[in-house]
Amino acid sequence: MQGTYRIAKGWRIFIYIFAPILMVSFLSTIFFIFTAEGVSPFIAPLLAMGALVMTCLFAYGLIDTIQGRFIIGNDHVTSINPIASRTLKFEDVLGYKIERNGIYIIPKNAQHKKIKTSTYLEKADQITAWLASTFTDLNKQEFADQEKSILNDDALGLSQQAREHRLAEARRIARITNAVGFVLFFWMTFYPIFYTIVLIIGIAYPVVIIILLYLYRGLLRVDERKNNASPSVATGFIMAGLSLTLRALFDYNILEYSQLWITTGTIAVLLIILILIATKLPTFKSAQDYFVIFTLMILSYSYSFGAYTVSNCLFDSSSPQYYKTSIIQKEISKGRSTTYYIIVTSWHDAEKIEKVTINSEEYNLTSIGDEIAIAEMKGFFGTPWYFPIVQE
Repeated sequence: MQGTYRIAKGWRIFIYIFAPILMVSFLSTIFFIFTAEGVSPFIAPLLAMGALVMTCLFAYGLIDTIQGRFIIGNDHVTSINPIASRTLKFEDVLGYKIERNGIYIIPKNAQHKKIKTSTYLEKADQITAWLASTFTDLNKQEFADQEKSILNDDALGLSQQAREHRLAEARRIARITNAVGFVLFFWMTFYPIFYTIVLIIGIAYPVVIIILLYLYRGLLRVDERKNNASPSVATGFIMAGLSLTLRALFDYNILEYSQLWITTGTIAVLLIILILIATKLPTFKSAQDYFVIFTLMILSYSYSFGAYTVSNCLFDSSSPQYYKTSIIQKEISKGRSTTYYIIVTSWHDAEKIEKVTINSEEYNLTSIGDEIAIAEMKGFFGTPWYFPIVQE
């Protein structure tokens, strides 16, 4: 398998064509930022810095495509890139890892630096097969070590057979939980038929996941860690929380956010505490442990915001107060989804304006200058919200 390997030909052609185009585009963006009128003097340097960084990244990628080499010798491997050249003898190699877009050859001695090359090399399949026959696959080894640790944990079962059965059961539950999370996401986000029912399920689902985490404590996880033998239910939790957040943003107009931020923040903290109690607490021995907590904070806040907002509006039985206002502008926001807005004069302060979310049918029924009614509600939890009344 000795030889010198470059990025595959198709990828080289692609990079040769598009890298210069993108570099010129980002450099033009820098010029535009400093010559265009109306660009904030505070934002302009940040945008220019971002464009410059992207230009440098594409320039590096282009140079690396031209100069980069991965060499397999008789008793060594070498990686050449625009910055440095690294070589490891076979006898100094601990093993290898294959990540999403990189192959890493790890040395036994920490004083040596690991070798990294791309998974988009020519003859990548043959190189991968050669690595598997020559060195230890550290990803598989880490997974096997994790699984062995679980099966040797007496707290998870009286016998190894019982622990194997419980681990298999946890993996099956994780697959089902994550699959249901995807179903809920598409149901709530794109096809919210049986609207009230699906929202109640969406609010309850993360709570069910936390209960499962407690019932399978030490087996199920709410974070995604590579090579970890413990199955994760993170996808189910993320999908449910995200769909609730989107539903809250699409369907409800909150009048006063100050109480909402405080309440949802408190709920998020309590939720994190419950998750940590339901699972094994992180050791905080690595940066990954802190990243897990940071991720949990974001996920918990997303769910608490969506669940609080939806519950506050969905279960509100207060009597509405009606106000009249006029449409002064209409907007459509397009991205992965399309959101429709009308800009109206505030019904509480004529000198202010409000941006109101409406659906596509209501948007098509309204015109600038039309007078519409606003129904203002007290909110189930006391957070006021409102909705427009558009006459056909």
